[in-house]
Amino acid sequence: PALWNRLIQYAHQAFPGKLTYDLNWSSLYYPLPSWLHNRFLSAIGVSVYVPLTETPQRLNPNSLPALWQTTIGTLLDRSAAQIGKPILLSELGYRDSADALYDPWEISTGAPSDQVEQAAAYNAALSSVMRDPHIAGVFAWAWEFPPFDLRCRLAAQVLHHWFTAGTGTLGDGYKQS
Repeated sequence: PALWNRLIQYAHQAFPGKLTYDLNWSSLYYPLPSWLHNRFLSAIGVSVYVPLTETPQRLNPNSLPALWQTTIGTLLDRSAAQIGKPILLSELGYRDSADALYDPWEISTGAPSDQVEQAAAYNAALSSVMRDPHIAGVFAWAWEFPPFDLRCRLAAQVLHHWFTAGTGTLGDGYKQS
């Protein structure tokens, strides 16, 4: 912890703006390191690829907002409370596939393309985080990288809706991305 605290202090001296540290989502299931409480860290980034299903299957889009909130939203909120800092979703991405919510970090899948499932996954995430006071911001990952590509897709329309609807406020000093 002392070395991490020293590194964060040096980074702050070189750059006095907002500093974040990015955790992989799997780290949230373990005790978080004490240096995450460092006063120079403004937020903790999380690459959010938490699976919502244990098998490769298409989930009912209507069930996803509640499932996302109970599975991922509560995990993020608990972590934010434990650290005492807001969470920045530094990576959020879903494949354009019928199994988008199974191992969402995987690039390849044998499942058929499914824009509706991809859009529903983003909608579930954003319907939770845009109203969550513990979330400082969110970055959609891999705009132009198949199979996560969002260009001219239903998922892009979902992001446009949530980022222009004025339905939520993201933390002080952060921009919706």
